[in-house]
Amino acid sequence: MILLFLGCGTPMLLSQSKKNKAAYDRIQVLNRTAKKLNSDSTAQALILAHEAYLLAVKENDRFWQAQTMLTLSEGYLYDDSYDMALQYAYDALDIFQSLKHETGIADTYTLLGWIFYDTENAILSMDFHQKAAKLIAAGTDEKKKAVALNAIGLVYQMMNNSDSAKIYFQKTIAISEAHKITIIQGAALNNLGISENALGQYPQAIIHFEKAMEIEQMEHLHSKLPLAEVQNQLAYAYLKLNNYDKADSLLKSARSIIDASTSNTRKEKLLDNLHTYALLHQATGNYQRAFECLQQYIAINNEIVSRNKTEMVDALHLSRETQNREKQINELSAQKELRSFQRNALAAGLVLLGIIGFLLYSRLRRKQQRDKELEAMKRLLIEKELDNTLHEKEALNDKLGFKDQNIKKYALLLTRNDELLKNFIRETGHLMTTEEADLKTMPNAYSKLVKKFLQDLEQQANDKTLHLSSDDAHADFFFNLLQKYPDLTESERKLCAQIRLNLSSKEIAALNNISVKSVEMARYRLRKHFGLQKNEDLNAFISSF
Repeated sequence: MILLFLGCGTPMLLSQSKKNKAAYDRIQVLNRTAKKLNSDSTAQALILAHEAYLLAVKENDRFWQAQTMLTLSEGYLYDDSYDMALQYAYDALDIFQSLKHETGIADTYTLLGWIFYDTENAILSMDFHQKAAKLIAAGTDEKKKAVALNAIGLVYQMMNNSDSAKIYFQKTIAISEAHKITIIQGAALNNLGISENALGQYPQAIIHFEKAMEIEQMEHLHSKLPLAEVQNQLAYAYLKLNNYDKADSLLKSARSIIDASTSNTRKEKLLDNLHTYALLHQATGNYQRAFECLQQYIAINNEIVSRNKTEMVDALHLSRETQNREKQINELSAQKELRSFQRNALAAGLVLLGIIGFLLYSRLRRKQQRDKELEAMKRLLIEKELDNTLHEKEALNDKLGFKDQNIKKYALLLTRNDELLKNFIRETGHLMTTEEADLKTMPNAYSKLVKKFLQDLEQQANDKTLHLSSDDAHADFFFNLLQKYPDLTESERKLCAQIRLNLSSKEIAALNNISVKSVEMARYRLRKHFGLQKNEDLNAFISSF
């Protein structure tokens, strides 16, 4: 991109009837010459600018001290000595502000914007350029207005905001065309082309670069570097359009101009040239040449801007800001001394009230918080108690339901016993009323009836063992057992009941009319169902329910 430095003119802010006119003429000549040499012969320019500054100091003229400081600052900027450039710019700004010289202030803001632009501090650069543009907009110098707009566009370009940058470059071109400021128009066209390149609008970029080249070939007779800048950017556009031959031709032409230049700014143009050449060699498959160009690019870039220099500039800026704030604080302190006691007392009272209010508020908040926590704890306990009560109620209901069911079964069993006795009595009575012809068969029939009755009684006794829960001594046994083992079969439940009655295997066998071995096998299956180990007692396990 093309940068433009346009310092203020040289208005005679002097009463030369009382001053040494020859000395001031000498200061102006030295300063003007140094400004012309700054870009191409920076070392010589700095010598002349220092001489002009010393003469201004000798004459005790603060305006010219500030003017020569600006020239020195610009020279050190071209020399990449950013710390010196910043220091002289700030010293000049202090003088111009004390003199209330708005033109000088605007020029210094512009220069500070470029210093921070070169050190890649976009935020501060934008701040100073916008301040300068605001002051310049109130004046009538159209050239400076165009330069200020171009500068803001470049900062947006640094921020990768190409759309905003284009707006400012277009405004710059409009002012330049209207007032025939071709040198600024050429720079803005080049910068606009760079923005189009960034947006991928390469054909449009080429149109802007071609116009810029026409202007640069006519205007910059003493320095061809701006032309090299345009050729570098134009080559990049052709490279992106895969026109490698055209890109190579433009890069070679730009490189020849750069190599012939003695200006310190040639390094920036050389960086652009090397960067585009590296991309070109990469695109054409010449990776070795691409790598060499990249190495040169890195080496030169490190020469121009080092982290140490950038950090030094930031440190100087921070130091100045700190000094300004300290100065403001001291001035404010002096103005406040007469009312310090009242204000301090009032402040202390307000602080005390604030502390008291804060303590009261904190105490109230803590109390409210404690109340909330207690309320929450109470609710939690109540809910827990309700849950426990509900669980207990459900368990009790289940147990009562189970007992009720077993009581009903037991009642049914008693009914069956009554029916069994009634049937036996009825059939016995029937036998007693048989005819004499059947008296011979009566003993056998009676014997069968008694045998059947005994079998029914035995079955009833077996069924009774299944309803231990109807007895208060065994109220919870079956309920607890079936809660844990609901899939027990009827025979397994019967065996569990008989084991709980402490019946031996022999007694259980006799009661169920099976062999002792069958009882032992049933006990084994029951142990396996319960998952008991060998050392665990089945009787004790069942009795635990």
